Amino acid sequence: MRHHPLPVFPVLLSSVLLFILATATGVLAGPPEVTFQVNDSMIKGKVLSGVLVEVTPAGGGSVLASGVTDAAGQFKVPLSAGKYQVAFAKAGYVYLAGTEVEIGEVAQTVTTTMTMMMESVGLVEKRRIQIVLNWGEANDQPKDLDSHLTCPCVPDGAHVYYSAKTHEAEGHSAALDVDDIDGGGPETITLIDPPPGSYTYWVHNYSSSAPYLGKAGAVVRVIFGDTVAGEFRMPASVTERVWLPFKALLVDEGLTPKIERFTDEEIAAQLAVQTPPRQTYGTEPSGGGGEAELLTLVFVGIGAFLFLAAMRRVRGRNTGSA
Repeated sequence: MRHHPLPVFPVLLSSVLLFILATATGVLAGPPEVTFQVNDSMIKGKVLSGVLVEVTPAGGGSVLASGVTDAAGQFKVPLSAGKYQVAFAKAGYVYLAGTEVEIGEVAQTVTTTMTMMMESVGLVEKRRIQIVLNWGEANDQPKDLDSHLTCPCVPDGAHVYYSAKTHEAEGHSAALDVDDIDGGGPETITLIDPPPGSYTYWVHNYSSSAPYLGKAGAVVRVIFGDTVAGEFRMPASVTERVWLPFKALLVDEGLTPKIERFTDEEIAAQLAVQTPPRQTYGTEPSGGGGEAELLTLVFVGIGAFLFLAAMRRVRGRNTGSA
């Protein structure tokens, strides 16, 4: 019996075509690359090199990936879609342990900011509360998120935000250290020696005609002194322009701070997506963005011009008939 040789060339050609097809469709491309971008929380655009980044499974366990940020403040690693915990460490900065990160099916950048320790900024004898907001930088995410805080030291509540960046009174201060308008953050508010009382913090989507707030992927981190007291992730379901990550910051008579969280019932009642009562912080520009206000001014100007032009014509006709 004669054995016929296998048609080697057609088989080889089919294998090559299958490989090209699998590569083009991503089957053999492997996990997407994730870029961890680490910045300073007090200075917009200041990247942090030399930050140790460690990635572990969401439920804890052995380190899956680790590395140090480069001169651009970046550490890049391929990660399969899923949830992870990421730790960030650098000398002189507050240690971030177990930051939750959710990775999608495509390449993405995860921006994180770190706060310098009290000793590093000469605040050893002071009390500090810092609230740091970060969010995504993709094209389909809002660019301009604003941080707002009310201080209870005056009856109507002193309001710190982009139009009133600093507040000082009776031995304490509150300041919007960083105001970001082009995506990613940080937006950082720092309180020094805060007096007893209840402080309200919220995030406002100021981007005009932008995707809804829940697409921002926002993270709010609260730091008491040199310790992370809480980390809050914005739910993707938020379609309103306002989000309160927690109900209040409380400073008791002993000057000890704590975070008051919303109950499940309060979240179900939509209290976490409602702008605080206006009397607690005075006036504020309405949501909708600077473009809307500019258009209003343009229309008012055009109307005034047309009115004056009409009045000149009327006066001209009256003068001619007199």
